[in-house]
Amino acid sequence: MLLASGCFAVMNTLVALGGQTLPAIELVFLRNVFGLLVCLPLLPRVLPAIFRSSNHGLYLLRALVSFCAMLVWFWSLNQLPLAEAVSLSFTLPLFVIAGAALFLGEAVGPRRWLATAAGFVGVLVILRPGFIPVSLASVAVVFSTALMAAAVLMVKNLSNTEDPLVIVLYLLLIMLPVSGVASIPVWVTPSPKVWVLMAALGFFATVAQWLFTTAMRGRDVSILAPLDFFRLPFTALLAYWLFDQLPSFWTWMGAGIIFAANLYIVRREATLARERQKAPAPPAGAEPGSC
Repeated sequence: MLLASGCFAVMNTLVALGGQTLPAIELVFLRNVFGLLVCLPLLPRVLPAIFRSSNHGLYLLRALVSFCAMLVWFWSLNQLPLAEAVSLSFTLPLFVIAGAALFLGEAVGPRRWLATAAGFVGVLVILRPGFIPVSLASVAVVFSTALMAAAVLMVKNLSNTEDPLVIVLYLLLIMLPVSGVASIPVWVTPSPKVWVLMAALGFFATVAQWLFTTAMRGRDVSILAPLDFFRLPFTALLAYWLFDQLPSFWTWMGAGIIFAANLYIVRREATLARERQKAPAPPAGAEPGSC
C-alpha cells in the first residue's frame, strides 16, 4: 500500500505536467493506452480468466465509476496546487470506512470512527473553510474522492475471488474505448516530450493499481485506506522539486493531524489482531467484537 501511494504521487505529478498542454479527457485516454501496453505481455494469460469471470456487471460498474472519478480528478489536478488537491482527497478514508461498514459489513468500532474523523479535521485545517474561498475545483476533488471510495469498495469485493491482474486489465479494457471516443472532439497532438511523460504516466498508474489491488487482498479496506495518507509527503516533495510549490504551514499542520490519526488506526488494528490470535475461538453464533 505504501508503494502504491508513492506510485500514485508520481502519477499525479505526471498528470499535472501533461495537463499543461493536454485536456483532461485526453490524459485519461493516454494513461489507459500506455497502461494497457505495460500489461500487454500478460494479456494472453489473463484473457481466459476475464472471460471465465462471473462478475462482469460489477467490473463494468467499477470501470464507469473509475472513469468518472479519474476524469474529474485529472481536471482538478490542473486547477489546484498538487499538495492542496491531494490533501482534499484524504476524505477518502471517511467515505471508505462508512461504505465498508454499510455495504461490506466490516466491523468498524468507535475508536476507528473517531480517528478517521480526526483525520478529516486535519483536511479542514488545510482547507480553512471560511478563511479562504472554496473553489469549484475543491468541490470537484471531494466529488471525485467519493467516486474513488465507491471504486475501492468494488475492488475489495472483487479481490476476494479475482486475480489482481484481471481486475487491473479489465478496467483498462473498458476505459480505453470510452475515453478514446470522448477525447476525439478535443484532441491535441502531444509533443515528443509529452509522449514520454504519458508513457511514464501509464507505467506508474498501472503499477500503482496493481500494488493497490494486491494490498486489498490482505487486510480490511477500512484499515488499508488510511495508509494512502503517505501520498501527501511524496507529492509535496515532487511538487516542490518540479513546480516550486511549497506547502503552507497549515498544510503541514493538517498533514500532521492526518498522520497521527492514521498511525493510531494502524497501531490499534495491529494490537487487536494480536489479541484475536491469542484469544480462543468464540462459540458458534457469537457476535464478533469491533474496534
